[in-house]
Amino acid sequence: VSINASDSLDIVLPDTFTCNGGSIDIAGTFATAGIDVIQWSPTTGVSNPSILNPTISPSVATTYYLSGQNSTTGCGYTDSIRIETYQLQVNHWADSTVCLGDTLTFDIQPTGGTGNYSYMWLSSTSDTVADPTAATTGVRPTANGTFTVMISDQVTGCSIQFAITIEVTRLMVTATPPAELINPGQRVQLQAAGATFYSWAPDMNISCLACPDPVVKPEMSITYTVTGTDTNNCIGTATVNITVDSFLVPNVFTPNGDGVNDQLLLNYYGKGTYEISVFDRWGVQHFNTRNTNGYWDGRNANGQPVPEGVYYLVVRIIGDDAIPDKDKQRAFYVTLLR
Repeated sequence: VSINASDSLDIVLPDTFTCNGGSIDIAGTFATAGIDVIQWSPTTGVSNPSILNPTISPSVATTYYLSGQNSTTGCGYTDSIRIETYQLQVNHWADSTVCLGDTLTFDIQPTGGTGNYSYMWLSSTSDTVADPTAATTGVRPTANGTFTVMISDQVTGCSIQFAITIEVTRLMVTATPPAELINPGQRVQLQAAGATFYSWAPDMNISCLACPDPVVKPEMSITYTVTGTDTNNCIGTATVNITVDSFLVPNVFTPNGDGVNDQLLLNYYGKGTYEISVFDRWGVQHFNTRNTNGYWDGRNANGQPVPEGVYYLVVRIIGDDAIPDKDKQRAFYVTLLR
């Protein structure tokens, strides 16, 4: 009986794993010269099951067996290697369209690893996520761009990269006229543009609230705001400032005692009080009063009638916050005829 005890077969590589469909080169496997028949099993994923050092690409965790035989002696030898597979995956996030000013929240939920993950977020723009190392984080994007997250398994070192493309919608709503000075009772046509749907506020002396082109007839100075919405539910606003002239002042009156147009009456539509001062062409003040029911009957401070002519009337509004400071003093020319 002849026994050949010198043959040996050895897979030097220890049990290992692959990441995300990767491959393993079975390097360093040793067999003595007498072993001349080689076979790997199973053969699935093995580049060449009849060589010592194939490349193995398992789709699932598998124990691979290497068999060798000395055809002369008929002696057989075996060794094995266990290859685990880690297929990191992440819940799918579709590319998104967001409105300028909105916050987008990411909630990444990886699977297929050991469960001990780390995260790193990167942005193609200057916008950064709130927490670049968290699975759940948010961002308020200001420009179109791509946000990429790198997910790593802290135990195996396996990693996966996932990118989300974001398009930012800017809804620019305009309203005309931006500002208008009108007389009491005057109508103004407003016009909004840039959106699909509109809503006006406040609901005061306005012909419609949900149209782009309402007509308004304000009784006092007011700001109308239009809120526009597009098909992505993005929102934009614009305003129209309407100043209602607080005074209607006639330019001629005839204080001749006939009971017709004997007094210069100021029709004041604002709040608070006002002061009236009357000057002649040389700048001499003839009259002054502070009264919301004030009028001038063509007499001076001593009760004497003033001569016919053109007088300079200065009205100063007091205590009406709705009127801008620049409009709180008004001046008019008034002709006095007898």
